[in-house]
Amino acid sequence: MKHAILHFSEPVFEPESRQIQYLQRTCKNKSRRSVLLKDSIYLKLSLPDSYDRLVWYHSGWAREFTRQESALSESFSFANEKGRCSAECAPFFTLMSRDSSLDFAICTSGNYKVELCRKDGRTVLIVSNPDRDFCTMLPPGALFSYPGILSHRYVSQEECYRVKQSRALAALSDHPFYQQLPVIYNHWWAYEDQWINEDIILDNARIAANLGAEMLVLDAGWFGHDDPGEEAFHVRGDWDHVNKSRFPRGLAWLREQLAQLGLSMGIWCEPETVDAGSELIKNHPEWLAVRNGKRLPYLCFSIPEVQEWAYETMKNLFRLCTSVYWKLDFNIDPGFGCNAPGHCHDSGNGLLKHYEGLYRVLDRLRREFPELVIENCSSGGQRLNLEMGLHTHLHFLSDADHSVHQMHLFKEASKWFLPRQLLHFMWSGTRTPHNPLFPSLNLDSISPKELHYHMRLAMLHPFGISHRLTEYSPATLSLMKDYLTEYKDIIRPYIADGFYLPLYLSEYVNVFSYTKGTESLIFLFAQEPKAISFSLRPLCGHGLSHGYTLTDMDMREEVPLGDTRYLTVSFTPQCRWTSRLFLFSH
Repeated sequence: MKHAILHFSEPVFEPESRQIQYLQRTCKNKSRRSVLLKDSIYLKLSLPDSYDRLVWYHSGWAREFTRQESALSESFSFANEKGRCSAECAPFFTLMSRDSSLDFAICTSGNYKVELCRKDGRTVLIVSNPDRDFCTMLPPGALFSYPGILSHRYVSQEECYRVKQSRALAALSDHPFYQQLPVIYNHWWAYEDQWINEDIILDNARIAANLGAEMLVLDAGWFGHDDPGEEAFHVRGDWDHVNKSRFPRGLAWLREQLAQLGLSMGIWCEPETVDAGSELIKNHPEWLAVRNGKRLPYLCFSIPEVQEWAYETMKNLFRLCTSVYWKLDFNIDPGFGCNAPGHCHDSGNGLLKHYEGLYRVLDRLRREFPELVIENCSSGGQRLNLEMGLHTHLHFLSDADHSVHQMHLFKEASKWFLPRQLLHFMWSGTRTPHNPLFPSLNLDSISPKELHYHMRLAMLHPFGISHRLTEYSPATLSLMKDYLTEYKDIIRPYIADGFYLPLYLSEYVNVFSYTKGTESLIFLFAQEPKAISFSLRPLCGHGLSHGYTLTDMDMREEVPLGDTRYLTVSFTPQCRWTSRLFLFSH
């Protein structure tokens, strides 16, 4: 009787296909009455036993994409239960065999459980909702779609990146930002919230504009009560009130001052989260998410009135400061979500309905403000997934931005995302003392070559700067200006339009290329002073004997090529943090 009422449509998986497959399970209520769906399985596949290794990722604040590798000699599982898809694990994993790799991406901003069971010479993959109370009511004729999952089988690294980038280009809506890729100044790690005011912002903005920055993003600290010492995380929700003790002339005036400097303005806002000290929660306590009778510090976006409030609030804020950039943050773990009666969801699908409501607000704002760019940030990279990428424009990788971490994040995230979709700061001058996850970088204390390394590493994708520029020497600022000129004149066009491919990956040495037409811009990074000599296969399989040159852009000299099939790069770094930029052209 159950199967006659609920009809499940199972996706067809082709294990030998080398195209990206979108796998989505659905359930339709074929009866004339409402039926409660409790089946929590997103996807179940039987895979060849040749896949005997698993690569997956632990995650957490400032520890995103912590790589794990497990042999599949027996059953294995991992799960994310914090309500943000990258808060415990990352929604990406790979199965490997001797001959090929099979990548998976779970397209959800919420929770999931991945189980790999060895049975009768096969590997059974099950992806499900880990909430044992999951359920959703289906009205007569209603169709429920589980979170989709992408899979991609490939046999070479180049195939992995080429196919995924083609899919990303086809799936993403075009936006002028992807061609502009402006250099961003953000005050957060340098000053956080309690240390800012309009004078500090403008003093740094003048220097940033002179260096070549093109946008200033006003992060947390601009809103709330008129208290100069107020912490932003005590009054989230009061986005309609500017902290006049810090910004007495308001956001519109600040935007005008930035415009005179040639800087566009972006703004940070976290509309999902609400604090007990805000006026919003005093006026609308019924909007709070509740789990088993306990209030949670976020608004339940399944409620239409909450969606309308969020839309109107953000619309008014964007119009006030003429912002073309929104840093969307979400700094709490919603767990399994709201199960409060009276909200517009069932007892077991509050988190799912929350995210559906959030997506509706984001999509509505994108239609209202087609020039708007939305940055997906959530305590750094805690909500990084392909579904969120359909409703935002770029993804912030991590709050921690020291270069070892940054290199690792870029290598992992660029498997599924275009580099132009990824955002990170260059290694920041953090205010937080003695935190090993957030070591501070004083640009006056390092060599020009090291400064070049840290800035150039961030230039592999859109990037920002978060330093107290007012405290740096003229010599340091002059170097930063030169390096930003290199980014805008040489590097940025390749990030915007180039085909990205890692050419050599290791713990201490990494080489990446961006190809446009017959030219490739090649980045080489060495974290340790070790001599390097290795061969790289030319892009597209072309030989090198006819008209190809390799130019060292740092030394301004041509580099001798190897034989007709391989490009041999010999490189001897003189110190830690060494980089080279090459132009490979025909």
